[in-house]
Amino acid sequence: QKWDYPYQKEIWRLFDDPESGIWARTIASFDVFVIFCAVTTQCIESLPEIRNYESGMAETDTRLVDATFSLGTIASIAQTVIIVEYFSNIWFTINLVFRLVSCPDKKEFVKSVLNW
Repeated sequence: QKWDYPYQKEIWRLFDDPESGIWARTIASFDVFVIFCAVTTQCIESLPEIRNYESGMAETDTRLVDATFSLGTIASIAQTVIIVEYFSNIWFTINLVFRLVSCPDKKEFVKSVLNW
């Protein structure tokens, strides 16, 4: 494989090969954690209480809010979900950029469906 600049191989292995070292394993574990959080927030967003709050309907019609949750609790959950989504998107973008910049064959990287 052809490496264009110093440290390219190390960066590639860090993000693409979890068995290459402790930091690579840490990044891979963090990736799994972020994926878990992103999937969990998608599930939480599908709850009717959160959907109604995000669309603004819960504020105008309190009957749309389940009695087990207060409007303040739903608001804090919705805000947390938004923060987790932003963080997840930022992390996935950083990961993709580092892998794209450091990959040995950019054409093959872009062609691979698993990278998108």
